[in-house]
Amino acid sequence: MEYRLRFGRKYPLNFLSHLEQIDMIRRIIRRSGLPVKYSSGFHPQLKISFGPAISVGYESEAEYIDIEFENILDVISIAKAIEKQLPYGFYLIEVKKLSVIDIASIEQTANLSEYWFKDEFIEELLKNKIEIEQTINKFLSQEKILIEKNKKNKIEIINVKPLIKDIKIFPQYISLFLRFDHKRNIKPEKIIQTIFNLEKDELNLINIVRKQLYHESPSGEISTL
Repeated sequence: MEYRLRFGRKYPLNFLSHLEQIDMIRRIIRRSGLPVKYSSGFHPQLKISFGPAISVGYESEAEYIDIEFENILDVISIAKAIEKQLPYGFYLIEVKKLSVIDIASIEQTANLSEYWFKDEFIEELLKNKIEIEQTINKFLSQEKILIEKNKKNKIEIINVKPLIKDIKIFPQYISLFLRFDHKRNIKPEKIIQTIFNLEKDELNLINIVRKQLYHESPSGEISTL
């Protein structure tokens, strides 16, 4: 049976790399004692698939894994076994059993992320709501939004307008909905940096949280994982 687990991460584990986080999750699963399925062959591996990579420094409420067990388990039992092994800064949000229609992997399904930008620097910006709204609307009204991207030590200029689903402002944070796939993506802080013309030290003050992952259908319908 296959299950989907959703984790969150905060300080100090927001400074793990994606590969370090994968290794940590594998250790958590092994130590839980749950009857996880293994692949066949000379070097059996846990049958786990992971969601999209997350950048070092981001907090998150959307770290997903799909995992196969040898038999049907109660989701509460799974949660209790996992929670006993979690280090400080990493926490379990949800466990659900996947149905036949959910069987596509997270990597195949997820194509839209929601990020929150918050902290004192953002709150200070948001004190002038009208000006911020005007700045964002002017940014989004451009026919093309060109941003430099460093890819394999080469500078590439890409049009990120098709990647931006929406930007919303709230009293204490800015929410950005950003499309992605294996061919096209941009770091969310590059969007915020470009909108507000931020220096690198100003950008470093901002707390970035990956709030949720979604699937956006070709018709524009949004669904959670």
